[in-house]
Amino acid sequence: MERRSFLKGLSVFGLAAAAGAGGLLVYSNRALGQVPAPSVDLKEGWEKIDEKTGTVFERDFGVIKVKANQHLVQYEDQAIREKIRKGTLGAVDTPIALFFASKINTNINLEQIPLIKNEVISQAKKQAKNSLLDRLKEYGIKEIKKTKSRDLDLEINKKINLSVFKGYYPIEKVKFDLKDKDLNFSGSKLKMTAYLGAWTYNGYILIAGGVHPSQDYEKTYNKEITDLINMTLKLDLGLKPNKTKNEILSQIQSTT
Repeated sequence: MERRSFLKGLSVFGLAAAAGAGGLLVYSNRALGQVPAPSVDLKEGWEKIDEKTGTVFERDFGVIKVKANQHLVQYEDQAIREKIRKGTLGAVDTPIALFFASKINTNINLEQIPLIKNEVISQAKKQAKNSLLDRLKEYGIKEIKKTKSRDLDLEINKKINLSVFKGYYPIEKVKFDLKDKDLNFSGSKLKMTAYLGAWTYNGYILIAGGVHPSQDYEKTYNKEITDLINMTLKLDLGLKPNKTKNEILSQIQSTT
């Protein structure tokens, strides 16, 4: 590109310069405007439950001030939630299978300043991680811990490192009404897995992830009704955890 064309391009956004370790840094300071929604190839059954826009962070990276705005969309597999609600007779009625995607724009072109590009992406992922963990706690998931990460190939021919978290949802009690008698059965832990990834594409930072049950839920109850009657109840929620896991990973791979 000719020097005149380069300077003309910068003047559209406003020219900014700062002293860096290697000398003078020149970069464009652009207006953020409205960030478009992330594009996702959703699998059948996933429905949008929330959508929001706004500033993710505004902070200094050395001598460069970076402001980041996002467009976040959240989805839920509501069929799984309904299956668990009915199977536990209303004892569990909370989002169990979730997916989210966020597109983030910054006031500078990160490709112009590779020295801080990874720092900015890490900051965006850190913010997303904190939001994810807070949301999981709100939904009642306990003992959330980061485990070994994994690689994931995206549809845009890029490989990312996916953070993986483990926890459990406590199903504390299941109550059945049998004519004039209430039958209470102890519950157990439903293991949960969450994912979070961050990458760049077409000038945006993209963040996507989700949470799902990582096991099916089957439990057999034996209850003495009277001295002469014993009852056996089997609770099988049929959650198909591998199917939900693969859908979430596929949706992460498709996010642009």
